[in-house]
Amino acid sequence: MYVFTSSQEVRLVQITSNPDGTYREGPSPAELPGRAVTLLQIDGNLFFAAADRLEGLLPSPKNADRPVVILRLRAYESVSSTFINVLERYAQQVRERGGRLMLTGVRPNVKAQLDRTETTEEDLGLENVFVAPEIIGGATRMALEIAHRWLEEEKQDGEKEP
Repeated sequence: MYVFTSSQEVRLVQITSNPDGTYREGPSPAELPGRAVTLLQIDGNLFFAAADRLEGLLPSPKNADRPVVILRLRAYESVSSTFINVLERYAQQVRERGGRLMLTGVRPNVKAQLDRTETTEEDLGLENVFVAPEIIGGATRMALEIAHRWLEEEKQDGEKEP
């Protein structure tokens, strides 16, 4: 009963910015938009069945061109191997569409887990994992800047070619 109940407690929300610089929480999209940054936050348990449920909640990249997903993990001191497997599969799906999966607010224990499983280097890329600084939102802000710059550079490169 506990496993079933815990799996129902995971929730995925999209965070969008308001014109005044504040942020709003809303439902996660079913599909990723192309050539755009989608900022997501997980709430709830990430162990066992919850990680499998989360995989079903992640927006599909299948119709997106160069999507960028930023997944905030600041609330987690540790994650399950099932969750790490979900990250690896999702990173692969996003990469197949020419995009990037970025993790922000990663706590040292979680970073160590990702490093031990070689997920950081082999599946995500060192440049896509942002350790949680003391300032809340600092890692996410940095990832957003890098993601937008990456999309803009690609756009400019595409304009230069005939």
